[in-house]
Amino acid sequence: MNTEFKSQEDSGLKYANLAYEIADDIQAENIARFDISTDCFYTDFAVIMTSQSSTHSRAICEKIESSLKSQGTKLHHKEGDHKSGWILLDYHDLVIHIFDKDARDFYGIEHVWPNRIQIGPITL
Repeated sequence: MNTEFKSQEDSGLKYANLAYEIADDIQAENIARFDISTDCFYTDFAVIMTSQSSTHSRAICEKIESSLKSQGTKLHHKEGDHKSGWILLDYHDLVIHIFDKDARDFYGIEHVWPNRIQIGPITL
């Protein structure tokens, strides 16, 4: 395997784990991490979560953004805001989706990637 690709993959997983931990600490619900590299040409990992309110969405988003920035990764693109029901944070090799409950139920985004591999709980 190309070591440059492997290091990119490792960093995507590292940041996916960090986003998962932050979401868990802030009490997001239904948090899931997936390796979607076989289904998706533009990213390798996805973290999906449900917030309890628009204020909660904003808090989750702000904490994830600041934590990943402090780790040296740059946000490539952001869509939505805490009022829209769905926030997407694109870090190239990782995408993070923060949904309110209604949007999560409506879009069922997990099913967009039929060959997704769920990444289990983080063990410390």
